[in-house]
Parts: sequence; structure tokens; C-alpha cells
Amino acid sequence: MIHASTQPLSATSHVRTWRCTSPVRGAATAHRGLELAWLDAGAARYGGPGGEVVASPGAFVVVPPGVEHATALDEGLRGTVVELDASTVREVASATSMASRRFDRVVVVPDDGGIVALGRLLAREASSGARDRELVVDALVEALVVKLLRLDV
Repeated sequence: MIHASTQPLSATSHVRTWRCTSPVRGAATAHRGLELAWLDAGAARYGGPGGEVVASPGAFVVVPPGVEHATALDEGLRGTVVELDASTVREVASATSMASRRFDRVVVVPDDGGIVALGRLLAREASSGARDRELVVDALVEALVVKLLRLDV
């Protein structure tokens, strides 16, 4: 069973924190947006094009829009997922020198200390009631996408 809490970032993007109290195996699916995830405990397996990849604490998972994958989550898993609207990602990318950068498969990369920290800031800000929340969320989304585009995967 999954216990989740979801905070909207915009009309089409959100942050979800979750924990599993028993193993969960999801059916193959493809998201409309870009999915970014990191784990605080446990492990997750993503099966998709190119085979299965395993994520554990200390890793960052990138699931591109439209890439079909099946996810298996272990009991005791705690993690966070940021799902960003694909048009938001394209808009930010077009303002950089990395506009042509594309991800075509699920990848798991070690965190370099920056991308998960940005994601955690984004998750905290999304759940805040601050008056300037939207401005800060937009800035953190842009920073997260730029950091993602810089990944060497």
C-alpha cells in the first residue's frame, strides 16, 4: 500500500511524497510529464526501454515524458516524485544552450549534492503557505530543469 501526499506546483505539475507499507508493483505506463524522483529509504525498480534500472537512496531517477515503464516499490520505501509538465521543461530548455538535450529512457544517476537538494527545496516550498510561494516554486523548477539538463547521462 502507498501513502502519498500531493502538492500542486501549477495546473499541470506537482510534487508527491510517498511511503510504501507493503511492496507495490505498478502496471506499465507512460507519463505526459517529466518525472524526477529520489528516495530517502528503500529501493525502486523501473523496467523500460533498455532494461531494468534500480534506484536506492542517494540516487536520482529521470523518467522522460512518453517513456513506458513499470515501477516496483519495496516495502519501507520513502521518496519524492516531481512531475513537471513537458511544455514547462521545453520552455526552460529553450532558454539555455541545451535546448536540444533529450532523455529517451529511464536513467538513474548518483546525486551530485545539488539536484536532490533543489528537489527537496521545491517540495518544501510547494507545501508552504507563503504569499510568494508561486514565485519561489517557479524559480526552483527552472533551476531543477537546468541542473537536469546538465547531467552527463
